[in-house]
Amino acid sequence: MFRRLYKNFAWFIHLYRRPYTVAAIFLVINYGLSLVPPWMVGKVADGLIGGNLQPAEFIHLIILLVLTVAALYGVNYIWNVRLLKAGDEIARVTRQRLMERFRRQGPKFYANNTVGSLLGKSTNDVVALSSTAGYAVMSLFDAAIQPIAIILIMGFQVSWKMTFFSLLPLPLVMVVSLYAGKRVYPLYDRAQAAFDEMNSMVLDNVSGVRVVRAYGRQQQQIEAFATESEKLYKSNMRVVRYSIIFPVISKLIPGLSYAIALAMGGSLVSSGQISAGDMVSFIIYLDMMVWPMFALGDFINVSHMGIASMERIQELLDEPYDVSDDTTAVPYTGTTDIVFDHFSFSYPESDEFALQDISFRLPAGQTLGVVGCVGSGKSTLLKQFLRYYPLTDDSIYLGGNPLRKYQISSLRSRIGYCSQQPFLFSDSIKQNILFGNMPPVDNPVARLQEVIDLADVRKDLEQMPRGIETRTGEKGVTLSGGQRQRISIARALFKNPDILILDDSLSAVDAATETHILERLRAERQGKTTLISAHRLSCVMHADWILVMDGGRIRAQGTHEMLLKKDTWYRKQYYYQLASGGKTTAVERQGVDFHENKRF
Repeated sequence: MFRRLYKNFAWFIHLYRRPYTVAAIFLVINYGLSLVPPWMVGKVADGLIGGNLQPAEFIHLIILLVLTVAALYGVNYIWNVRLLKAGDEIARVTRQRLMERFRRQGPKFYANNTVGSLLGKSTNDVVALSSTAGYAVMSLFDAAIQPIAIILIMGFQVSWKMTFFSLLPLPLVMVVSLYAGKRVYPLYDRAQAAFDEMNSMVLDNVSGVRVVRAYGRQQQQIEAFATESEKLYKSNMRVVRYSIIFPVISKLIPGLSYAIALAMGGSLVSSGQISAGDMVSFIIYLDMMVWPMFALGDFINVSHMGIASMERIQELLDEPYDVSDDTTAVPYTGTTDIVFDHFSFSYPESDEFALQDISFRLPAGQTLGVVGCVGSGKSTLLKQFLRYYPLTDDSIYLGGNPLRKYQISSLRSRIGYCSQQPFLFSDSIKQNILFGNMPPVDNPVARLQEVIDLADVRKDLEQMPRGIETRTGEKGVTLSGGQRQRISIARALFKNPDILILDDSLSAVDAATETHILERLRAERQGKTTLISAHRLSCVMHADWILVMDGGRIRAQGTHEMLLKKDTWYRKQYYYQLASGGKTTAVERQGVDFHENKRF
């Protein structure tokens, strides 16, 4: 256990060796001072029993006792602050390390780790680490150093023979604690896993509360949660069952030690080998030996939990990044032409191509439209610019340089992205839009008003009592789908990005609003690259170049006028949508040829 404990916590002990050293020094001082009061009590007892305790000597002993106790409180305060601060420090550092990993991880990582599991490891497991680095270390010092000092003074001041036999039962405490610790470790690991499962269920039910209500599944979900809660309760009870074995047995063992001490001490006092005061001091010292035995058990149990938690956290910290900068990566400097040269892509855990043989060129500052049925690869194509997934070759170029040669953070800082399902933080509308202020713009107040108009959000704000300070609720639950999309567009536009990506971001707005937004965008985005995917062809018909996707391939490409002439699917979609007022249906989104009733 000690080897595993050191392996998992060596980095922190080395990093914060100074606070630990200071705490250790004051702990040793504390142990030395704590041996003085029992000696004083013995002296007073001998003086009272012998009748030879002078008032001046008694006052002197009392003053010395008060000063010793005061010094003990001061020393205790110093080492407690230093040691427990170390526990809080490891929690702070670990949370920061986890957040940094979460920030840089890609889709594969989040596909393999549920949000509930990540929350559990970021909270419960971090608390267990804090306890190990603080309380467990304190318990180790108490169990390892204090007993040595007590045993020495008991032996030298009273009797080595009496000390040996009185302490003989205490090693049983170590045997019990080791047994309990070995059983606690796997049980605690399973309890944490059960906590993760319950966390995930709570998150799913809170996030999907409208779906649960719409399908009338409240009772079933309550019953399912009760089952998970029962599993967690049973797992915790197994941990508690073995955790309390040690305290119960350890309370019996000191009783045996007291019995031996009283029997032998009484005999030694009767024979005159030790004084009654020595006997009183010995019993107090023996009582002081009880806590180190408890401390040993606490150290073992808390350490086992800390090791289990550290290993669970370490799994996250050791998870490799899906994507990282090339060693020769350079900053992305601005708007450039885009070239795809026979690019193919498959998701990390799939053998099938999501994109295959994609080739096109978009000059700098132009607008690209991407259309096609559901699952045709539109979103996958646009996400390549965000570098969510590793690139296996140099088939995508920006300004003549391979995409992977640019620093990821630099590239993303110059991209404004609005996804199919816009995410809003549980904050005000204003703060959600200002989230896009990175890198910061020169005049954020003026820019805020500009993007509100560009995304056609102002008319909604005027109807809200608190206007732009209105809170969106969890994931924007208080807003309509169209409002969420438009706020997300405003956020993406805020920093006036070199590349703006709208991934089906106008699907929830009406035709009139769509027209207003697109007209303003065309004026705003002059000379800057814009990439738009959509089901409604009205969103892309004014683009400089349009790709028609089908099954991960480009079916056709060209301008709106070119595609009307040469691509049957595009032409039929356009005239059908024109006849239906620009609306798309579920059938249409699946790419159905309405005249020939077949897939393109």
